[in-house]
Amino acid sequence: MNKKTDFVNYINVGERCHEIFLTRDELPEMSHFGINMAGIAKLTPPYHVERNNPREHSILITQSGQGFLQWEHGEKIIEANSLVILPAGESFRFTIKGEHWNLCWILLQEKHELLKQKSFPQRIYSCFDAESIHLIFSLLALERQKILCFDKQAWDNFYVI
Repeated sequence: MNKKTDFVNYINVGERCHEIFLTRDELPEMSHFGINMAGIAKLTPPYHVERNNPREHSILITQSGQGFLQWEHGEKIIEANSLVILPAGESFRFTIKGEHWNLCWILLQEKHELLKQKSFPQRIYSCFDAESIHLIFSLLALERQKILCFDKQAWDNFYVI
C-alpha cells in the first residue's frame, strides 16, 4: 500500500453521519482566503474518504473522537485536538476509528500561500485551538443559514406584493 496507485477516489459516508458544508457560493469571502470549501462533521461508522493525487490541500481539525489516517509513507491515529495536513498531490485515506469523530475540515486551493512552499515532515500536529475553530465554523454555518433564510423570505415577500 505504499504506492500512489493503491489509493483511489472513494467516499463512503454512513447514514448517521452529519456534515455541514460551507461553500464559496454561500460565503463568497472564502475565495479571498484561498478556501475552496470547508465543513463541520459529526461522524459515526461507517466513514471512509480516499483521494488519489488530490488537486487541493486538505486540513482536518479534530475536536473529539478518533480517525485513522493512511498516506503513501505511513499511517497514524488522529486524536482529539489535532490538526492534519494533507498536501495537494499526495494521496491519502482516512476512516473513523472508534464510535465517533467530530472535526472541521478545509479544502485549500493548490497554490495556497500557506502550503505551497512548505514541507510537512509529519501529517498530524497538536492543535489546542480545535474547539475554538469548531466554534468559528459553527458561527459561519449559522450566518450562512441566516442568509439562506433571509433570501427565501425576501423571495417569498417579493411574490406576495
